[in-house]
Amino acid sequence: MNLHCRHGSLLHTRTVLSRTQPLTHTHTCPLRSPQGLEDQLLGEVVRKERPDLEEAKDRLVLSISADKKQLGELEDKILRLLKESSGNILDDEQLINTLNHSKTTSSVISARVQEAEVTEKSINEAREHYRPAATRGSILYFVIADLSLISPMYQFSLSYFAKMFSYCIDKSDKADDVPTRLGLLSDFVTRFIYNNVSRGLFEEHKLLYRWGWLGGLYGCTRVAGVVRSMPYMCMSGYVAPCGSQG
Repeated sequence: MNLHCRHGSLLHTRTVLSRTQPLTHTHTCPLRSPQGLEDQLLGEVVRKERPDLEEAKDRLVLSISADKKQLGELEDKILRLLKESSGNILDDEQLINTLNHSKTTSSVISARVQEAEVTEKSINEAREHYRPAATRGSILYFVIADLSLISPMYQFSLSYFAKMFSYCIDKSDKADDVPTRLGLLSDFVTRFIYNNVSRGLFEEHKLLYRWGWLGGLYGCTRVAGVVRSMPYMCMSGYVAPCGSQG
């Protein structure tokens, strides 16, 4: 890992596959990855709103990975025995027994993997219902990340943003209906993060921030239900407390 103080890119590594967590990687890497961040935030939303889904998904991922690894090990063992075998293969009792065992085990594991993949698909479909909130969070992060283009002193770490997003999930109003709940969460996230970031800006930069905020929210056609009062608040310079109605 090298540190450069006189260049725009502060950190880089010669290692191709750096051992960094997805959230850390999104912050340190110059590449913009809204989809990657969106997936991370989706996991956070589902983990808090439907922990049963996220736990089931984690177990399935581990199970599928372990089964596929076992299949690979069986194939490697067969290839090794074939390579080491001499003479007539049919006379190699160890190889024949291994092939028979591998055939049975492979059939069981393959069926288990297929069943797990079907279950994983249904879990992912259920998780997708919560994606609008993650999409909103991803948009907001990259809006505030671009504040560094106005002034290099405006550096908002992804870990700081993730903590704010998690706080919003905990503190926003709850609802049994998922679309209603996501609307309340998106409203709270938008107001809370706007207020917190705005407090740290110089007055001469706040108008640019408001325009960037509006551009980020309205520039993405996938996001529905943007806070109705936000255009008025941004243009007037007033932001209501979280939870108030526009």
